[in-house]
Amino acid sequence: ASFRCRAIGLRDPADPLTKPLGRRAHRRLGHAARGRQGRLWPRGNAPRALAAPGIEGFLLQAARARLGTGNPPSGAARYAGEKQAAALLARAEEHSAVGLLYAGLAAAGLGGLPSGLAGSLSRAYARQLAHNHLVLAEMRRVLQALQGVDVMVAKGLALAAVYYRDPGIRPTADIDLIIRYADFERVAAALARLEYSAKADYQEKLELYCHVTFEREAAAGVPVEAHWSLGRDFPSNPDDGALWRGAQNADIGEGSVRTLSTENHLLHAALHLAHHTVFGGYPSLLWLTDVALLSRQQG
Repeated sequence: ASFRCRAIGLRDPADPLTKPLGRRAHRRLGHAARGRQGRLWPRGNAPRALAAPGIEGFLLQAARARLGTGNPPSGAARYAGEKQAAALLARAEEHSAVGLLYAGLAAAGLGGLPSGLAGSLSRAYARQLAHNHLVLAEMRRVLQALQGVDVMVAKGLALAAVYYRDPGIRPTADIDLIIRYADFERVAAALARLEYSAKADYQEKLELYCHVTFEREAAAGVPVEAHWSLGRDFPSNPDDGALWRGAQNADIGEGSVRTLSTENHLLHAALHLAHHTVFGGYPSLLWLTDVALLSRQQG
């Protein structure tokens, strides 16, 4: 997978942002990425990063600064123009890395940035922070409806609060919950009372993906993904029982809720990265940073 790593500025599989995946994972991802016809980027998913290595390198420096493994990005003057700043932010959004870019540059002080870039980045971060607060509010509403059901909060909301320690750095598009499969009907009924409904194809996902997505048409509705396993489409199936045995309490959204252990967060993030890299195109810088951050926490 080193050619994919190079596409986003990660030149060495030993880099702290790729090392957690391991050599076997690199080989598997590299083989799958080439596809049956030998194509480097299947299904037309070639990232535009190949045409803009400077932007990718800048984003990578920001991620390393946030991880504490590198200095804040240099060369911000290249993005002083409106067009250049817009291109940088657009690429950061494609990688879900606006928060990482903001945090990496803020480490050296936003005052030293070109005014146009500083203003655009601050506004983008503020929008992301506001959105995440809306998601947190909806999470509290959902958990209230699920009282009496074993449930854990996972992925975006948990990672932002517990590991990034800033709800504006790591974006989240939905509410990921871990439930017990035996409680699925109870969860579906509780969410239905909040006007959530499962996607039409949810029956096939019961076996294929081990999760179901519930959506709500109202403007304040945020998709809810109910997982009961981290996945069964990998050579070594995760021990679902271990998820519950290792559960921990954490402050997420102004309250203590159950979430995965650091080890299981790392497993979940690595499986998520591998799945979307093989089947969805190429890894986002955010997902690589999730794995690197959790790997450092796990030691």
